[in-house]
Order: sequence, then structure tokens, then C-alpha cells
Amino acid sequence: MRLLTALTTLILLSACGSPAVNSLNMMTGVPLRSQSAGTSQRAILSRAVTTISPQEASQWLADPHSSWKVIDLRTPQEFSGGFIQGATLMNFNAPGFRELLLNLDRNQPYILYCASGKRSVKALEMMRELGFRNAYDIQGGTIAWQAAGFPLVKTGR
Repeated sequence: MRLLTALTTLILLSACGSPAVNSLNMMTGVPLRSQSAGTSQRAILSRAVTTISPQEASQWLADPHSSWKVIDLRTPQEFSGGFIQGATLMNFNAPGFRELLLNLDRNQPYILYCASGKRSVKALEMMRELGFRNAYDIQGGTIAWQAAGFPLVKTGR
């Protein structure tokens, strides 16, 4: 039902010539930074809070105009073994994790991941309950990411 509502909204906005449609990559649905002259604000079209494939995440993250924030939900030890380029560590198992989510911008688009997808699915559900509108979980986490041939960044090595 949410997908139908989102598609209907997209069709209506495009029919009206709304500038919000210009801030969405129509091929991938990726929220884009506003390209309008004289404005630095990002206009984001709400899409979903759901799971995506590693391939889709890689495509979205490769878009130079995207405004994704990538959150690694693993432990600091797991993170030190390698992470997706640009990710910020936000340990799901740390005390106060839910409070950390409360401090995030609910309109910012996020891509979440963990090692296998279990923690990120739980975090995605928390984000949905807290009113986030653009949050995506990489199905299978870093295991699936690497199996698909995508690299993890390792620092200090």
C-alpha cells in the first residue's frame, strides 16, 4: 500500500511539474541534492523504510548527487575489520542506541547495514516507529555486500 501511495504521489508531482521530482533520480529513486541555482537545501521525496539489495545500495551510493548517510550498526571491533566507504559507526548493541536514533534527522536518507542483516532489520523497524521516511537496510549486511563483489574500506593497514 505504501508503494502504491508513493507511486501515486510521484505521478501527481510529475504531472504538476513540482520541483521535488527534480530531486529524485528517476532511474533509481535515489534522493538527490537540489540542483536549483541559489539553494543548497536538499528536497527529498519520501519513498520507504525497507530492505534493499547490495547491488541497489552500491548503485545509489555511487551516484555523486546522492545525499545518503551510511550507518554501520556493528561493533567497533567489526568496524575496524572493514566498512562501506563513507559509513559512520553507530553500534546497535551500545547502551542508548535508541536515543542516538532520536538525535538523527528523520528526513535525511539513510542506508543501514550490519554483518548479516539481523541488527539492521531491527534498527530499521525502530526507525520506522520513530517516523523516519527514508531508511534502507542492506539485505545480508557486509556478508552479502562482499559476496556481491563490493569492497570494504580498511583504515590503518
